Amino acid sequence: MAAERNEISGALPPELKKLTKLNRLSLSHNKITSDGGVFVNASLRHLHLGHNELAAAPDLSRCPLMVDLQLNDNEITSIPSAYGKLKKLERLDVSPSRADRCPLRCSVNADRASLLA
Repeated sequence: MAAERNEISGALPPELKKLTKLNRLSLSHNKITSDGGVFVNASLRHLHLGHNELAAAPDLSRCPLMVDLQLNDNEITSIPSAYGKLKKLERLDVSPSRADRCPLRCSVNADRASLLA
């Protein structure tokens, strides 16, 4: 599902939790400030939230199949250590950001991952 440049603002709507078969979500270039705790979708593989106003990285602990995570151009100051448990993660883009802490484990697939910071 793609909804780039739609002037979506604030927290993501809880209705996104109902999209249980969603594997790709692109919400870049909006004014999103919070994930709203909506990422409980075990089938989500690609999440693009670049160019928003996120102050914190989303909780993806229930998204074990995540492959591509783009959080570039936000206000994020740190990357959760739980991202290190995303064994399938191949790309994590947090550039440019204010992320001053990125645990080494978040690049657990360093041979495949593009960790941009």
